[in-house]
Amino acid sequence: YHGESSAWSNTIGTLKAGINEITIPQITALDVEQGGQLYIEYTGGQDKETYSVRVSGGNHIPTLDITRASDSNAKRALVTKYVEDLEASTAELEADHENHKKAHDGDWSAARKNCILGATDIVTRYMMYSVSSQQILAGLSGGTTEEKAEQLYQALTAADEMVNLFYQHKGLSSDPDAGVKNKLPVSRLNLRYQRMFAGAFMYAGGLHIGIEWGSVPGLTKSVPVKTTPEGKYESGQYFGWGIAHEIGHEINEGAYAIAEITNNYFSVLAQARDTNDSVRFQYPEVYKKVTSGVTGRSSNVFTQLGLYWQLHLAYDMGGYNYKTYDTYKEQFNNLFFARVDSYVRNPESAPKPGNVALSVSGDVDNKLMRLACAAAEKNILEFFERWGMVPDENTRKYAE
Repeated sequence: YHGESSAWSNTIGTLKAGINEITIPQITALDVEQGGQLYIEYTGGQDKETYSVRVSGGNHIPTLDITRASDSNAKRALVTKYVEDLEASTAELEADHENHKKAHDGDWSAARKNCILGATDIVTRYMMYSVSSQQILAGLSGGTTEEKAEQLYQALTAADEMVNLFYQHKGLSSDPDAGVKNKLPVSRLNLRYQRMFAGAFMYAGGLHIGIEWGSVPGLTKSVPVKTTPEGKYESGQYFGWGIAHEIGHEINEGAYAIAEITNNYFSVLAQARDTNDSVRFQYPEVYKKVTSGVTGRSSNVFTQLGLYWQLHLAYDMGGYNYKTYDTYKEQFNNLFFARVDSYVRNPESAPKPGNVALSVSGDVDNKLMRLACAAAEKNILEFFERWGMVPDENTRKYAE
């Protein structure tokens, strides 16, 4: 709990039928209270076995898994029960801390940020929050438990909506027509309450995204986005730039990823409302870049982001920013980067003009240019050359 980015988890062993005695190892040398959540991972075949685990020892923490509910009413009931648990456990946290382990940091104001009894886990379809129960409760407004529960329900719904939007633009789907290589991930994005290293506000750590104490209440503030049938924004708000930025690092397609640029495509997706003032780059700066004749990327990461957004604006055919699709075919046909990412995963499925196959090899720029020509089904190298990119012979051959 509140771990370091380099030392936050450890695999203890494999369970067997019967009694298992395990020793929790020390993970960090920091002089803070030690401990945290114990997770048990099932690695067998899906729906192949029935199993249960009973833990002797440990301490109760509030947990919520809304995926166990079949409809919105059942989900709301689970969230309400969770908030009741949250309110009760948080009210007793200081006293429980004293009984469980004398205040490690001398007084509660210092100890509360490291108190392992303050942990909580929340599971949605796409996300898992492993954070502070105190800070989740602090983010909830309203005078009644029901009002707080409704806010949390809406925030969790919005988080899944946002990640679904991201996965749509990656060409990932649960539709059987998507095929094996375009299936949605089976793992969740895990946001964890973590210690920041020097200079970090948040970070993407591969198997988790680290956020600090002050960022946890923000997880309760999202509101589902309402749109026209064409996907044009009407109301609502997904996560801010920071968390979407870190999620972008986690889900970025590695073939053409450029840190601090391509991951921000998802940050813009979460916020853009089809207006110039809702994106984080300035079109006059984009214009200067593409008319400068200078080879190489812009020194401003936001200006360079304009390249990817222009492709989205030019070749997304179905609607406005928040438009999503029910079938994989619609998703593939209407979203430019859904085609780009699907061709990375399966180059054989890309167009073969003149029997020239798509090659996903070489440097990042040339891979992107080839993928973009495949997704646009036309030679658009002039666009990239204006952005300062230099196509190699293989790229020109494919584009032509």
